[in-house]
Amino acid sequence: NLQASQVDFNADTILAQMTRMTAYEESGAEITQLTGNLRLTNKNLRLQNMALRTPNSYIGDSIYLEYYSFHGFENYPYEVDMTAMLQDSRLAVEDLDRFAPGLSELLQGDMTISGEVRGTVDNLRGRNIDLRYGRQSRFKGRFDVTGLMDAQESFIEFRIAELATNSEDLEELLPDINF
Repeated sequence: NLQASQVDFNADTILAQMTRMTAYEESGAEITQLTGNLRLTNKNLRLQNMALRTPNSYIGDSIYLEYYSFHGFENYPYEVDMTAMLQDSRLAVEDLDRFAPGLSELLQGDMTISGEVRGTVDNLRGRNIDLRYGRQSRFKGRFDVTGLMDAQESFIEFRIAELATNSEDLEELLPDINF
C-alpha cells in the first residue's frame, strides 16, 4: 500500500514524496509506516527525511541502497549495498532477528542508535555510532560485523571511544550469563 505526492518520472528515475507506505512480507516482516523523499532508479534507491516504523522499531533519517538490478533484492543480505544515516532510531532485537537469525537468542530488548551504517547486511560497518541500551548502557565508537546472517558464526570488531553499563542492563541484555 503506497501513497505518494509530487511524483515525477524522468527517463529511468522516479522522484516522489512518499506520504505513506505499508507492507507485509511473507517472512512476517511488517512496515507499518514509511514516509520520505524518494529517488528510485534501476540501480539505486535513495530515501531522505525518512521515517520507517515497524510494530516494534523506528528508523529515521536517510537510507541509500545500491544494487545491480532489482533482482538483487531476492538475495538482499548479500547483494544490496546500503548506507543508512540513523538519528535516534529505536531498534527491537526481534526485528533485527529477521536479518540476523539467532540474534534474539543472544540479545534481548530494544536499543537506540545514531550514526552511519554501511555495507550489505552480511558485512556491515558502523561509524560515529552512539548506541544506548537499557537505563545506563552506552557505546560510542565504531564497529565492523561480518557473517551477520549466521549469528553463531559472526565476527564483530569494536573500536570503543566510550563504554558504560551497569549490572541490571547486562542481565537484561544477556539473560543466560550470570553476573
